Amino acid sequence: MKLTSYLLFLALINSAHGALFSSPPTHIKGKASLEAISVDDLQTEARVVSFSVFADIKQTVLPHLEASVIAGGVLETGSNESLFVDEFKPRQDLVLKEASLSYSPIEALQIEAGALNQSRYDSPLLLTETPFVSARESINFKLADYSFGLFLSQAVPSNHFLTNRLGSVDEGAPSLLIEGITMHLAGDLMFFKTQIMRFKFNNLSSNVAYNSQFLGNSTRGVSPSTTAFLYDYEGYNIVMEMGFNIGESSSLIFNGQYLYNDKAPDGRNTGYLASLTLEMGQLRLTGSYFTNESDSSPAFYNSSTYGHNDREGQGIELAWMIPTEATSLYLKAYKLDTNQQILQSDSSRFYAGITRSFSFD
Repeated sequence: MKLTSYLLFLALINSAHGALFSSPPTHIKGKASLEAISVDDLQTEARVVSFSVFADIKQTVLPHLEASVIAGGVLETGSNESLFVDEFKPRQDLVLKEASLSYSPIEALQIEAGALNQSRYDSPLLLTETPFVSARESINFKLADYSFGLFLSQAVPSNHFLTNRLGSVDEGAPSLLIEGITMHLAGDLMFFKTQIMRFKFNNLSSNVAYNSQFLGNSTRGVSPSTTAFLYDYEGYNIVMEMGFNIGESSSLIFNGQYLYNDKAPDGRNTGYLASLTLEMGQLRLTGSYFTNESDSSPAFYNSSTYGHNDREGQGIELAWMIPTEATSLYLKAYKLDTNQQILQSDSSRFYAGITRSFSFD
């Protein structure tokens, strides 16, 4: 009886192995990047050179079920002097950007679960590129040239995505709930897409609040164990992109984000980001303006590029794309102003880098 059970167990293991791992990945891509970063303000002076390599792997596990993993490593060196937050401290890390399963029993329905990267929302004033443990359900359908979608997301915001930079944050049981709609119009002369969503953060930990006070949020308390956010975070986020083809190899693209927190007073609850991009052949020039008030969103979870919260500024980006080599070179410069001069100050930030993409399909 034991021998029969053992043989049956081996047969099941062999069958599962064949179903899960016998077929090759359906999609493998890679990206290598070399970047130099310079940050100057009263609280931080950093000069960092960063090299990173990431692999993007998608594997068909079973019919209608796909696994996705984006992982790699980051090696940095340089100098960093910070009074409060070591956000730009050089690091040497293995990084997981996404690890998820996606199930689509029918073409219009998709269910995702795992560590989902929040960059999918294209909302840097609200969420940056980091994985949250999440479940996401979406329904998408088409009508003529239009695509429409509805989605729900239930996430546990990571308390550790800046572990090496902000110190260990291991308390609290936070959650982030999102529901939204999307619309996309694809055309030869113009394309348009938008996303409107409502978000709600719950039970954000005191240590997250403690670190966020140095990034622009309003808080009360003086220690990592007693600090709390002064306001809750629940509101609306709208993202829009509109593009026009103005020549054989030229286009004009407008991107915008509007962020509003219901739970904070006027003057503290709003964020805007607008950028205009001109593409001419291999060159891409972008100018942007942004303002993110002190309590529009939790600063711990949004983008450092725009200085987190209580910031207003401008940016310019120049990129040279070489499609035949799958390579892009870029320069970025940002001027960030703030209303306060104790925990934050006016800042200048520069980025220069090169990225190279690879495909192994």
